[in-house]
Amino acid sequence: MANQTNTFTYVYEVLDKTNDALVRDAAECLGQTFAGVTIGNTRVQEPVVSGLGLTAESFGGFCYEYLKTDGGTGLTIIAKEPDTGRVVGVLACDDFNPKAEPVVFEGDLEQANLITEFVMPLEEKFIESVEHITGKPMTTGEHVHLFMVGVRLEKNKRYVGQEMFKLLEKVAKAKGFKGMFGEITNPKSANLFQNMLGFKPLLDPNGQPIKAVYAEHPVLHTVPADVAVDTTVMYKPLDEQFKLALAV
Repeated sequence: MANQTNTFTYVYEVLDKTNDALVRDAAECLGQTFAGVTIGNTRVQEPVVSGLGLTAESFGGFCYEYLKTDGGTGLTIIAKEPDTGRVVGVLACDDFNPKAEPVVFEGDLEQANLITEFVMPLEEKFIESVEHITGKPMTTGEHVHLFMVGVRLEKNKRYVGQEMFKLLEKVAKAKGFKGMFGEITNPKSANLFQNMLGFKPLLDPNGQPIKAVYAEHPVLHTVPADVAVDTTVMYKPLDEQFKLALAV
């Protein structure tokens, strides 16, 4: 699938996890964009990754392991330059398994365990909310989990992100998924998800948004408040009969 902007043409496709070189390139793309890239005179970093002090190399290793396992379930979308095949964008997703045990990382990746520890309570509340509303246990094959999205371009970043989401939604509907959700870590991403992609904050059984505040975390309290204050679970239904409790 290809789309053209005023400047570039990119190729959008589902990541083939058997192509190790492609997976490594996708992991490098995520590592670079999440650990920090300079756009013009501005340094852009993902608050959770920067707050944990992870480097592009170490976080790229974490991404590689994810893309070879959970992210290799046919739901991760990549954007490539058509001439070079270089990965310039990754929308890393998985088929959410409510009973999955968290992966424990060791060595250089040990710090990445803090990411898992941070998002696990949010995912538990997500499961509780869905099961409260639907009245039945959650299973695999129902929800696409949007884990990471990164685009290593100075221009056309938002365009590439939108095109990857378009393909993801098409693939997810074809596979019969009921909805998509993600843990949104900063205001810029929240604005993109809510105003351009149709996501909204998911409410828990008490009618409150599902979120985790950085200032209350033993490590992530170092994230500056002017950068981000929390991670919020946002949701988009793919089946009109499977709408959940969403914030207005």
